[in-house]
Amino acid sequence: MILPSQFAYSQTRLQARHGERPDEQTWHQLETQQELANFLQNARRTPLRPWVLSMHANDNWHLLEYTLLQQLHLYIGHVANWQPSPWRVAVRWVRQLLYLPSLQYLLSGNTAPAWMLQDPHLKPFTSTDMNQRLLAMQQSGSAPVVSAWHDGLSLPAGWLQHWQQLWPEDHSATSRPLNKIGALLLGHLESFRHIHPYQGWQEREKLAKSLSILFRRYSQQPAAAFLHLALVALDIERLRGNIMQRALFPELRGEQP
Repeated sequence: MILPSQFAYSQTRLQARHGERPDEQTWHQLETQQELANFLQNARRTPLRPWVLSMHANDNWHLLEYTLLQQLHLYIGHVANWQPSPWRVAVRWVRQLLYLPSLQYLLSGNTAPAWMLQDPHLKPFTSTDMNQRLLAMQQSGSAPVVSAWHDGLSLPAGWLQHWQQLWPEDHSATSRPLNKIGALLLGHLESFRHIHPYQGWQEREKLAKSLSILFRRYSQQPAAAFLHLALVALDIERLRGNIMQRALFPELRGEQP
């Protein structure tokens, strides 16, 4: 049985990183920057610095997005390494969430866009032959979600099912908080099927508040790592939105008062 004291090191690291997350005032100051170059320059003076340090305003949008994806992929690995060894695999499995939208696109039979050919994780799945594409997926780390998809589950539900299978066998005392996280996140995804686009950020703010409450409640438990990663993912989603707006639609940014 894993004791709460065994999560002391992890909780110390998580708490420090949690305290470094940008607050609303920081976001507001950044979002007043109209041009991408100014936005990135100012972001480097905030806790977002590690995420944007290697970005340049003249990078194409594929590279900007890929940079964020890779940074988040690496960060999940760092958080996994902070955990007691029985929980590291379950935390690393969070990386697969980053690729679910692309997997859904490819599983639907769509032609892979050029940028996927440059992504080492997705490139093996880009064959124009659907059978070869499926075979590559089934031989990869994404196999559990692809198998669940074949069985009729959605990709998020397939991810959740395998995540639960990765919990250590003595997880009974911690399963309730983890199941609560899973239900909260799936509910958030489901809500986006029924709301207007302008309500999206309100839903994200609502989710962030719920996650923050649970992060404090489940200190020194396995749930803390997953809650922290969910909050970081919301930050990166907001950062990505700001970067993409300025990279793809600079003329719209310039029209704002």
